[in-house]
Amino acid sequence: MAIADPFSKSNPPARVAVHVGERVFVGEGTGFNTAKNLAVLIALKALLQLRQEKELASAPPAEEEEPANKNPISLVHEMGMKRGMSAVFEVVNESGPAHMKSFTVKCSIGEDLVSEGKGATKQVT
Repeated sequence: MAIADPFSKSNPPARVAVHVGERVFVGEGTGFNTAKNLAVLIALKALLQLRQEKELASAPPAEEEEPANKNPISLVHEMGMKRGMSAVFEVVNESGPAHMKSFTVKCSIGEDLVSEGKGATKQVT
């Protein structure tokens, strides 16, 4: 709300009340239009906040977002567990010299989902 200057010798500030349902919103200003606009603005803010609270209360709970720094292997295990399936990782091939190994890893989730990957470490595949 606008605050009136108590030391001003001009007319007292205008005050307007806006009724929305059973709620009353009051605005004060230097003139009728200023007070009316402020009362409407206060009403809109309150009603928008009420609407947002109702939408949040009625929204279904969101699934947890996966942190960006989480290990991909852990993510696969968690996603499988949420669906009642187990994730199995198996090294199917190792090649190359000891200082430059290349790994091929097979990942199976349940019986239907199978994927293979290649990389310089077992974790990368």
